[in-house]
Amino acid sequence: MAEVEVIDIFLDFLQWWAKAHERPVDEQINGWADEYLSSLPELLKKQTGDYAEQSLDWRKVAAERIFPFLDDRLSAMREAHKYLLEACLSIYSKARQTLNFDVDIVFVIHVGIGCGAGWATNFRGKPAILFGLENIAECGWSDAAAIRGLIAHELGHIIHAHWRTQNKKLPGEGAWWQLYEEGFAQRCETLINEPNVCHQAAADVNWLE
Repeated sequence: MAEVEVIDIFLDFLQWWAKAHERPVDEQINGWADEYLSSLPELLKKQTGDYAEQSLDWRKVAAERIFPFLDDRLSAMREAHKYLLEACLSIYSKARQTLNFDVDIVFVIHVGIGCGAGWATNFRGKPAILFGLENIAECGWSDAAAIRGLIAHELGHIIHAHWRTQNKKLPGEGAWWQLYEEGFAQRCETLINEPNVCHQAAADVNWLE
């Protein structure tokens, strides 16, 4: 049976933020990288590297889009954190039963710099989903139903990548590939979770149009 690991560093963030929230934003950003994420350098590298691949300055994005809003989003982040802890294992169990998928996986719950509410990737050499609480709060996906949908959706990406690798198919690129990839994950979400209930609709009932 697959091993499931949950790495939760939200409480570490709350302890750090209690001391850092009144500092100048540049000091907050340095502290986020050097203090808060000091125990998980791979998590820091993945996020800063994601911006570098897009030729973006991660510090500029963090200063303009993330850190000024963290205080206002704390309540939603707390709510999302609670439901993530409750749902990660149960939704993975449903995915395993529904789609016959049994692979080791890592769930990481953290406060990041805007790289995604959910990011299907690899971490510590295993398939992983990184849950960015700052983005979950920004998107309005912090309630229980949205969290369950988000987990199922990101598991859809993990399952898709795993099956393509098994069948020696490389990932695609471009807009059509993105549409197909997201549609595949969305279909997995509805199979794993409640039919016709999509996490995007938590904040925008017209998201599909």
